Amino acid sequence: MEESECTPFALCLLQNDFAFRGLEQLGFERFGWVSYASQTRISKFVDYLQEGKIYGTKCKECGCVQFPPRAHCVRCLSSSFEWKELAGDCVLITYTKVEAAPSMFKEQAPYLLGLAELPEGPKVFAWIDKTVPEDRINIGMKLKLNPTKLANGNLCYALTLPNATSLDKRQV
Repeated sequence: MEESECTPFALCLLQNDFAFRGLEQLGFERFGWVSYASQTRISKFVDYLQEGKIYGTKCKECGCVQFPPRAHCVRCLSSSFEWKELAGDCVLITYTKVEAAPSMFKEQAPYLLGLAELPEGPKVFAWIDKTVPEDRINIGMKLKLNPTKLANGNLCYALTLPNATSLDKRQV
């Protein structure tokens, strides 16, 4: 892309190049297939995943529990929160099979994504682990949200069968 074709924001990114270099040193580089977040007040989330635990945030003002963790409450916009360990047990609300994946996920396709509800309140959108037989997936089934170590060594979370253990190397 020529500098003359850039928007002011894109030009700033190209000139500073900070968006593409140095993210490895800022605390969130171990999450997901592609890390979009560099550093955040919730980067401890990845440490919890490494420990095999699922944590969300709980707003100190209104009590809203959020997953994935948020630095600001989606209900009251407060930035006062505490960490809350979640059991991970959940119920599948809906799911979809992705066959035509975005280019950054084409190696994983086809894959399943599910929307599940945690008993603490939040709904979670996550990969459904390939160890869950596709022909057995149904709305209302019990699943477990588990920390997952991806093939590239990074961490993520996935919906698994209830008896699956944390941090198994998954095929999501």
